[in-house]
Amino acid sequence: MNDINEKIDLKPIWIYFIGLFCSVSFFAIVFGILGLNVDYINIYQIICEGIIMLIFLVMYKKRLKNDFKRLTKKDLLLIIISSIVLISANELISRLFEQLNVSMNNQDTLVDLFNNHMILSSFLIVLFGPIVEEFVFRYSFGTFIKSDILFLIVSSLSFGLIHGVGVVSILYILIGLGLGFVYLKTNKNIIASTSIHILNNFISLIMMILAL
Repeated sequence: MNDINEKIDLKPIWIYFIGLFCSVSFFAIVFGILGLNVDYINIYQIICEGIIMLIFLVMYKKRLKNDFKRLTKKDLLLIIISSIVLISANELISRLFEQLNVSMNNQDTLVDLFNNHMILSSFLIVLFGPIVEEFVFRYSFGTFIKSDILFLIVSSLSFGLIHGVGVVSILYILIGLGLGFVYLKTNKNIIASTSIHILNNFISLIMMILAL
């Protein structure tokens, strides 16, 4: 499905793991010992993800420019169609989960975060999260998993599990599959999958605001 031969690049995964998960866990313990408000860790996490996004944008600015230049009309059409399908599926499945009273842990957390930090959480949802996650789960995973099928399975499962464990992870696994498919179909174009991810999250943010 693609013909790009890339060197294995695990830097996004390590930066994401150490810079976000490890540091957030460390400071959560520190804040707990100091008796600080738990809300501080949420702010710290958002700032961390913003910094990681900036690091990725600087590290891969040449890749981003090249991917933007090689977008074809066919790619743009695929992005539009995939966005419509993904956003529609996301909304339908989310509504189904609500009717079945399935706990949407990740979305519930985002709603609480949005209520407390509207501007910061908006940037997290629409920009920080999508850009960082695409470099980790599409770009970096795609450099060391050479089989397209295996790439879709591993990257989608990993993407789903970081957003929640249980039935709710199914929604994110499906989103991951869609983003991974577009990434491969556009010859590993990070701009393509990131654009869809940003648009999907933007619509989700709008729907979340309207539901408040």
